[in-house]
Amino acid sequence: MTHVVMGASHGRHVGGTETHLLDLVWALAHSGDRVTVVHRSPGHAVVPGVEFVHVPIDADAGPVLSDLAPDIVHVHGEGLRPQEAQAQRRRRPVVRSLHDWSVNCSSGTLLRNGDAACPRAHGPGCLLHIINRSCTERPNPLPALGRWRALGAVRKEVEQAMAVVVYSEYAREVAIRNGIAPDRCHVLPYFVDAAVAATPPAGDGRVCFVGRLTKLKGVDLLLEAVARSRRVTHLEVVGDGYYGNELARLADRLDIASRVTFSGWMDPGATQSAMHAADLVAVPSIWPEPFGIVGLEAMAASRGVIASGSGGIPDWLKDGETGRIVRSPDAASWATALDEAIENKSLLARWSAAGAREVRRFSREHHLRALRSIYAAIATR
Repeated sequence: MTHVVMGASHGRHVGGTETHLLDLVWALAHSGDRVTVVHRSPGHAVVPGVEFVHVPIDADAGPVLSDLAPDIVHVHGEGLRPQEAQAQRRRRPVVRSLHDWSVNCSSGTLLRNGDAACPRAHGPGCLLHIINRSCTERPNPLPALGRWRALGAVRKEVEQAMAVVVYSEYAREVAIRNGIAPDRCHVLPYFVDAAVAATPPAGDGRVCFVGRLTKLKGVDLLLEAVARSRRVTHLEVVGDGYYGNELARLADRLDIASRVTFSGWMDPGATQSAMHAADLVAVPSIWPEPFGIVGLEAMAASRGVIASGSGGIPDWLKDGETGRIVRSPDAASWATALDEAIENKSLLARWSAAGAREVRRFSREHHLRALRSIYAAIATR
């Protein structure tokens, strides 16, 4: 039995990263490992067989980790501060998971000029782009400048981890560009439970979005597409976030409020039901998605996906087979893609069946085998 401590920012459902983490720790514990989640924000989920320990972000996690004496420390997000992770590295193997761009980009978006993926490595040149606001999501550049100063220690800690886990080939390219040794950078796609049965959609024009309501997720683009669409009868928006009120006001201005439901956050079962009730799941992200686990969740609900081609999305979306990639980030292109799919019930049925088959590639068993192989390799160094 291996004792794994997962260092995490959150021990509860917040977004796709935390959903993956909670599924992962359950799977490890269910298959015989001892798993402890050390989380930095208050509150945690209940996962059978998994221990949760809260250590405030401004407290030292070192004594807790010494008492736990794990075989492996696996850090997700800001689960451990750089000095804490470095102290652990001197005692036991440390694995680092990169779920987003926070280690590779001061703004955390990996975007330039609002909609173009940044091709550069993080460095001094980023300061100019922060100051002229060409690579920050919000108008105030001060948080990104503060993050730029803090990233030195974080990046050094990540570079020295014995293994770095990313979740798409695109994320691996970004990590290597930013100094991670290729032989220590491993792609482990997220996983979901396979679809129980592929049931074709009704073809009644319902579309579903699931995700955090931020500018980066492109829901405003989707709303504008719905306003132009001839075939979309209803859009359900599942999730919450700082941009939610602005999106509701936009739906009013576009005169489509009666066709849009903002359902807020839902538990995983209710979320899958919402996807299953739709013809399509839309992923209109304007930032480069590190992976986009919502796409797997949609295929597990036997639904086709229409998505932007950003970041890691092409790792799981087969254009024309399990859905459609919309390469132009404009409402007219999105409206056309939605309408062409909805008016073709046989196409929706093919996407539904193909997605239900394709999602089996992203299995829990495959992920665990690959992760345990990484753990075993670094334990012998």
